[in-house]
Amino acid sequence: MAPLELVGATWRPDRTAILDGFSLRLDPGAITAVLGRSGCGKSSLLRVIAGLRELEAGEVRGRPARLGFVFQEPSLLPWRSAAENVALTLPAGSAPGAALAALESVGLAGRGEALPRSLSGGQRMRVSLARALLSRPELLLLDEPFAALDAATLAEMQHLLLAAHAALGCTVVLVTHDRALAARLADRILVVEGPPLRVTLDLAARVPRPRSPEAVGELVQAMEEAP
Repeated sequence: MAPLELVGATWRPDRTAILDGFSLRLDPGAITAVLGRSGCGKSSLLRVIAGLRELEAGEVRGRPARLGFVFQEPSLLPWRSAAENVALTLPAGSAPGAALAALESVGLAGRGEALPRSLSGGQRMRVSLARALLSRPELLLLDEPFAALDAATLAEMQHLLLAAHAALGCTVVLVTHDRALAARLADRILVVEGPPLRVTLDLAARVPRPRSPEAVGELVQAMEEAP
C-alpha cells in the first residue's frame, strides 16, 4: 500500500472551516492515534479520508480500494442477525461461512443468529469490527469505537485490534479521547486542535508493543505537556 496523503484539504460545512489547507502523510502499516477535544474536526478528518466528505479544495492521495470503518456506535440493523449484519459488506459470490468466520475471529463463535438487542454493547462493537475486517482492509478507520466499553471489554477489544493489525498489516487511524489507549496502541500520536483542524503535537511512539506502564506513562505525560 502506498502512503496515504491529504494535500491542502479544505472542507467548510455551514461556513465553518473544519479543514483549511490541511495536509497529512500516513505511513503504510502504522497505527496513528488522533486525540483532541470534541468538535475540533477529528471525526470529519476520518470521513474525508474515507471519501464520505467532498472536499472544496485539495485531495486525498493513496486511498486504497479496501477500506474498513468502525463508528462510535455499532450501527447494526436491529432486525438482522449478527451474521447478517456482518455479511452486508460481502461481495456477491462470497463463501457462505465468511460472516460466521469473521464473527469467530472476534470471539463471537456461535452468536451468528443473535439479534443486536440480545448482545451486550461490547459484543455489538465486536460485530461492527468483524464487519469492517471482513474485506481484509488495507486501511482501517476507527472513530472512538471503544469509548463506552468497560475496562475488561476494552482490554479485549485492544487485543483484537492489535491481532487484526498484525494479521493484515493494514494502516490504522484511531480517533480517541483516551491518552492511555493511544499510548498503548499507536505507533504515532497526533494531538490536534480546531476548528480548523491543526496538529499541535506529532509524537512517534518508538517503544515496541506491548508497552510497560512506565512507557505508557511517559507517552501520556508528553501528550499532556503538548501546547
